Amino acid sequence: MRHEENRGIRAARNTGVERASGDQPQLDLGKITGELGPDTVLLVPTHYFYGQDPQLQKLQRQGALIDVSLHPSVEELCLAADALITDYSSIMFDYADLDRPIINYADDRETYVRSRGVTFDLLSGTPGDLPGIVATNEDELVEAFPGGRWKGAEARELRAAFRARFCMWDDGHAAERVVGRVFLGHQDLAPALLPLSGRTVAPAPHERPAPPRVPSSRSDGRRPPWCHEKDRIRCGMPRWHDGCR
Repeated sequence: MRHEENRGIRAARNTGVERASGDQPQLDLGKITGELGPDTVLLVPTHYFYGQDPQLQKLQRQGALIDVSLHPSVEELCLAADALITDYSSIMFDYADLDRPIINYADDRETYVRSRGVTFDLLSGTPGDLPGIVATNEDELVEAFPGGRWKGAEARELRAAFRARFCMWDDGHAAERVVGRVFLGHQDLAPALLPLSGRTVAPAPHERPAPPRVPSSRSDGRRPPWCHEKDRIRCGMPRWHDGCR
């Protein structure tokens, strides 16, 4: 969505896990981007499931989708996204550290459970079992955005319980404590654990200040390039901006 300050565009990271059956889930990205509108950009590793779909090239030219298949850093992609859309991928645990909305797309839950198994049930409704709202079909996924359910009170409560269960030790010193205890024989868990309430997470892209308006110095009137034109994710500016688009 565009915010009142007209600062930018919501970016949603889409990722998933492979299926043992070989049948990979395919979202109708054309339908989804059309329903979500021009204020949403999907960051999609298209080579996983979609192959050489000509529709994806069209969506990229329209600015509705960015193919991040070759991007080397999943951490940078997570930082660039206002929300994560995933299925059962473990990336949900890492993204939860950012305290940003997560939407689980579980359209083939029964098949996945039978073929690969799960350690807990995303659809149980039990606080701590799921990091945000769940969509079981494309219509539910799309409908979660216009009304704000993707980031509403229900989503925040579920995410808080999930973070309390799985992110407690992720304060930046977890590896240091493991080395101290396992290799150095320290009996205490130094440094002291920083509680979730005391941590400062990286601001989501839509929360960052707008970049300065820079006059164009080009004869064609376009703004000067501020980042890698072929790789808009690796942008040094604080958020999406005209130079990237």
